[in-house]
Amino acid sequence: MSEEGKVLVEALGVQAAMEREEIARRAEAEAASPIAAAVSQAQAERGVALARLGRELAEMQERERGAVEAAMASLELAARRQLLEEVFTGAAHRLRLGGEAYATSLEILILAAAEALARAYPDRASGGLPLGRLQVRASDRDLALKVLERAGLHALIALCDEDGTETHPPGSVLLTSLDGRLVLDNGYASRLERARRQCSVDLAEVLFGGAGP
Repeated sequence: MSEEGKVLVEALGVQAAMEREEIARRAEAEAASPIAAAVSQAQAERGVALARLGRELAEMQERERGAVEAAMASLELAARRQLLEEVFTGAAHRLRLGGEAYATSLEILILAAAEALARAYPDRASGGLPLGRLQVRASDRDLALKVLERAGLHALIALCDEDGTETHPPGSVLLTSLDGRLVLDNGYASRLERARRQCSVDLAEVLFGGAGP
């Protein structure tokens, strides 16, 4: 083979080798493309799964936190109700014991009811005309009469003659206008019950932002 032929053969061999390398690279690239796509898709799916898991975990923690807060609020409500019950039970017990404090309380209740009745009938009160009738526990009649006399109200408010029973709770104060249109229950037990209901409402407002039972 001539020298020129050898050179041509070598050149063709080099070109063929380069083409084989190019073909190999293309084959590798084509093979790698699906793999890369699969890896990318798998990573994306993993990200979505992790995000969903994170949301579910956050929701679970929120539910658990809400349950704990509700349980704590319930315990606090029960504790406060128990405290209120002890306060009102103690007040009712002291009321049954009587004594000087009882007499002072009864006087305050009678005068407060009389003042309310006078405000409701200002013309009669200013004219010194009778306003109504006072009903108290039979054992409190003498005390109630003294209260009215000391306050100068015995001409405006009369004690009911028919009330001679002990069925009324201690500290009962029931004042009725002469026309029967206004009845003021300012007794100790009634005021305690009203205060108990109001405290329950206030308690529910503090804990739940709503009305009480």
